[in-house]
Amino acid sequence: MFKLFGKPKAAPSSNTSSTTDAIRKLRDTMEMLEKRENFLMKKAENELSQARKFTKEKNKRAALMCLKRKKKYEEQVSRASDTRMALEQQVMALEGANVNVEVVQAMKGGSQALKSAHAQLNVDKVDNLMDDIREEMDKSEEISQAIAQPLGSDMIDEDELNAELEQLEQEEMDNQLLDIKMPSPAVPAQRHPSISAAPAVPSRQPARAVAVEEDPDERELRELEASMAM
Repeated sequence: MFKLFGKPKAAPSSNTSSTTDAIRKLRDTMEMLEKRENFLMKKAENELSQARKFTKEKNKRAALMCLKRKKKYEEQVSRASDTRMALEQQVMALEGANVNVEVVQAMKGGSQALKSAHAQLNVDKVDNLMDDIREEMDKSEEISQAIAQPLGSDMIDEDELNAELEQLEQEEMDNQLLDIKMPSPAVPAQRHPSISAAPAVPSRQPARAVAVEEDPDERELRELEASMAM
């Protein structure tokens, strides 16, 4: 009546299959984004080359347009890179979920084994059996709690990052202070005893022009012209 032997192998669950499909689609999307990044980087390099060409030809307006297009391409490259990183994190999360599914299935098999063991026990061993069941249930609860905890590699210590940032800022400030040239002490001029010192005329340096914020494209074009003049 009951088929105890020759049972067909259970097909993979729909959840596992859907997770695998999702991982495959995410990897395909990541590959597409990587190709797009390479394409956009080549476009940005081409615009920079055109800007150099127009700079040589003294065509400032055309050079600025090339630099603006280069900026746009670089922004798209940055967005594509951020998106690809987010997809990679999602793939890692799904792969971890697959591992959890395998663990849960193994725990179900252990539970069925416990039931079979219970059926083989007699009344005299009920007390001992109950103690064993409580112990196994405690272990299962500990395993479930361990599975529910986040992976250590996915946690980022914000305090550590802030400390590293402060260290970098302090190093930059120290470098700026070292770059400041301290004025050397003035050496008093030797006076001839027969010549009376003329009254010192205060020297005035022309007031510095107020710094005007320079457009990023104008600044990049100026740096490009300077590099080409070298």
